[in-house]
Amino acid sequence: MVHALNRTRRWLRPDGCLIDLHPAGELAHVEVCTPGGIVRVGEVQDESDAKGPLGRHHAAELALDEAVANHGWIREERATFTFSSQADSPEEIDAHLRRKWRAAHLDVATIDRAHALLRANPGAVVRVIERVVISRLTPRS
Repeated sequence: MVHALNRTRRWLRPDGCLIDLHPAGELAHVEVCTPGGIVRVGEVQDESDAKGPLGRHHAAELALDEAVANHGWIREERATFTFSSQADSPEEIDAHLRRKWRAAHLDVATIDRAHALLRANPGAVVRVIERVVISRLTPRS
């Protein structure tokens, strides 16, 4: 990632900046939004990294820290926000995860809990919640 940041520097205008977005070091989870409130039903299973489900997220943060400390980047701003994807069924969420994320999926127990809440609460929806880090980086002069 540091190599990619350094290559990006060539493409920026002199007054330009780079916006980095990557998942925060927290497991994404699944909720069902019912008329009575929001119920957390499970975590997203992510088997994409031999270092564990948060390994690549942690690696991204370390790479940014390395770029700022040793490769001429300044982190002007950093914030964390919540991103959600919503669907009518846990299968739709699972299909989305399998299509868009690396080796991520919902386990059977999470799907079953979501279905039980959806059956008991007409009009309820299921969503996946992920914390995301956004940083504004500028090249050091």
